[in-house]
Amino acid sequence: MFPHRVFRLVCLTLLASGAAHSQSRVGQPTPPLELKQVLQGDKQLPRPGHPLLIEIWATWCGPCTASIPHVNDLYERFAARGVDFLWLSEDDPANKVGPFLSSHRMLGTVAIDGAEKQSLLFGEEGLPTTVLIDSKGRVAAITRSADVRPENLEELIERKPLSMTPVEADYHLADPHVLFGDTPVVSPNASVKVVIWRTNQPGSLMSSADSWRTNGANAGVPLKELLAKAYGLHESQITIPDYLNELYGVQAWVPSRTPESLNPMMQSSLLAAASVHVHHVSRTMKVLVLHGLSKLAKARQGGSIAMSQDPPAPNRFRWVSISSSEIRDQLQVAFADMPVILDKPLPGWFAFSYQNDPTQPFLLTNSLKLEGLSLREETRTMDCLVVEDAVSLKVAQ
Repeated sequence: MFPHRVFRLVCLTLLASGAAHSQSRVGQPTPPLELKQVLQGDKQLPRPGHPLLIEIWATWCGPCTASIPHVNDLYERFAARGVDFLWLSEDDPANKVGPFLSSHRMLGTVAIDGAEKQSLLFGEEGLPTTVLIDSKGRVAAITRSADVRPENLEELIERKPLSMTPVEADYHLADPHVLFGDTPVVSPNASVKVVIWRTNQPGSLMSSADSWRTNGANAGVPLKELLAKAYGLHESQITIPDYLNELYGVQAWVPSRTPESLNPMMQSSLLAAASVHVHHVSRTMKVLVLHGLSKLAKARQGGSIAMSQDPPAPNRFRWVSISSSEIRDQLQVAFADMPVILDKPLPGWFAFSYQNDPTQPFLLTNSLKLEGLSLREETRTMDCLVVEDAVSLKVAQ
């Protein structure tokens, strides 16, 4: 039992809906199957042009044993029509699987996982897991065998989209209302909070110097956008496979007296919640460089941003207190196609205003000149991120 004082100091919750990338694998090529030892059936799976049902199981797994009759029934109905069936033992040796087969009738190919991490390749860590592969060798579904209906295998045979609701593995879900001892897992009084969840509904990200949140309980933004925000990069500086660029909802804050702790915290939290790894590379690219920050008036207050629209000047916005990084963020929105960087980032807070109207391209540039600032297109060597699936890296090691 963890001491309660841990939760009084900080409440940090990573909420990832479902197992790592379980549904993001759908539509992707099937990872290579490593059959260490085939105890029964066809040794050459998958067969080109044949749909395949893979049941990942173990002899010690009670739900796995309970699923055997249903999978056998599907085999008897569809094996003669070209659907292959593979029982892939997750971590059992042959001297356990063999005796198990003598007392349990399992129809189809029975093999032992050569990689001993095969379920991780499909983004699952729970047993049993059922993977449906279409006749083109792509992952059609990752689910549980109880949810596979005969009509789903008909759809595989006829090369139709599966009429299945994506399954999320409930053993990874964190319920924000569950009590740990007598302390809520997620407390509204937490001085530090991070909640991240995967969703299918697009939304937008709202942020300040010390907080992030997406606009709704079911809304999310692409992982690439979140990583760009956390690392202070333009999206063109991030390379990420499409299947990893899923939508995530976010709710996070840190104490207003230490806003500089937010982005480092979000970096590690996003990597953990999305089960990804990043490495840095240098690339030469065109950027817009903001010069002249030292000419801005210093603000006497800090820790928050006060923004207001100045009524006498349409489309003019004024901050009585803004950091140099927030100025960059504002300009990045206006110049979305190219990274905006600061020539000399300065600490502290500044008074800043600018005028912008998308229908008048030079209005923003001219208003920056009035502030003593300039934006210049330059070629620079930039830090960039390459995002990789941490699960696949783990399996490859």
